[in-house]
This record gives sequence, C-alpha cells and structure tokens, in this order.
Amino acid sequence: MPDGWRGPYEEAHYVWLHPKKNWMVPSKDSVAVVVSLADPLGDDEQDSWVGLYIPSWKLRERFAELLRTIMPKAKEWKHVANSEPGETTVEFPVFRWIRYADFSGRDGFDITSFFQAISEAVSELVQRESAINQIFDKVRGANATSASK
Repeated sequence: MPDGWRGPYEEAHYVWLHPKKNWMVPSKDSVAVVVSLADPLGDDEQDSWVGLYIPSWKLRERFAELLRTIMPKAKEWKHVANSEPGETTVEFPVFRWIRYADFSGRDGFDITSFFQAISEAVSELVQRESAINQIFDKVRGANATSASK
C-alpha cells in the first residue's frame, strides 16, 4: 500500500482503499478504490469487480466524466458512459469485472489467478493516484472559478 493510504478495510460488503486525505469530499466521505467479492453461489449471479467509488458530491458527475481520460483503454475497464444499462452508476463510474468463469476449468477453480487479477486491477487504479489528484484539482478549480463569478 502506498504511503498516506488508508486500507484495506471492509464496510458495507466491500473492501475499501483510499488516500487518507487527498480524495476527501465535503461530505467527509472519500473517493475510493473498491473491491466487491460477490457470492459465486448467490442468487444474483453477479461476478466480483474492482472499481472506483465517488460519493454524493456536487462535482461527482464532472469528476466521473474526467475519469474516462485517465483510465486504461483495455476492454476490461468499463466507464458509466459506455457500459450496459444498469451495469454501473455514477457512484461507481469505473470498474472491471473479475469473472468467476474466467478462473474455472476442468481442474477446478484457480484461486491464485483469481486473486492475482483482483490485485492487478487494484494496482492499476492505485497507480493513477496522481492523475486522480489532478482531476480533483481541475474540478475544484473550475468550481471555485464559477462560484466567484
């Protein structure tokens, strides 16, 4: 975990990680990297995923839109603007599925590769910390400029 980060911790059935200060929003909540480990035997048939959480905040939609510019271009990453209807929301605007079927085969479930995929997806988001900080600066600066007019 990089210096200055809190986490990981479990809350509301998710695992959360975020910088202790830089990603805070006025509601005393924080933008965060989130891991959702879905129940593979549950009724909802959902897979696990890794993504970014943006709390309720007046700049959330603009922030979410700017995330598109820094996210990996790989097909595995989805953004709320180009996802299937109902697949995600502006609260979780960027995510990557970690599909159980991709790790199941004739020899059973490859648990090592499954958790490696989660770790790699988390790392891809954590590595974008400075770019996300720049998005914070941009939306906060634009908001301050519009508020002073």
